[in-house]
Amino acid sequence: MKRKKFSIKPSQIPDIKTVLNETLKGSSLRLLLNKGVIINLFNEIINSLNPIFNSTVKVEDLNLKTKIIVVNVKNSTVKNEIFMYRSYIMNMINEKAGKKVINKIIFK
Repeated sequence: MKRKKFSIKPSQIPDIKTVLNETLKGSSLRLLLNKGVIINLFNEIINSLNPIFNSTVKVEDLNLKTKIIVVNVKNSTVKNEIFMYRSYIMNMINEKAGKKVINKIIFK
């Protein structure tokens, strides 16, 4: 039995970003994916500020509709220090996301 040969030009093959966007369009998976991206951005920024922050700071909740991120901080000293970076963290997340995704950060 012979196999059929398909002649598809490389220019006809869509890139993975396009395929994912079309697949996730209107899906609840899109929301989860966006939340995951924002949480990863937050963790990267926290780690770049001070690696010690990474072990004491954890995202507790993220609401994309109200654009609020709730962060649990285990150490009060770290909480005070990270509070001073609040606007910097919001600006960096929004800049890396390419749009305004966070309006407020609440530290617990």
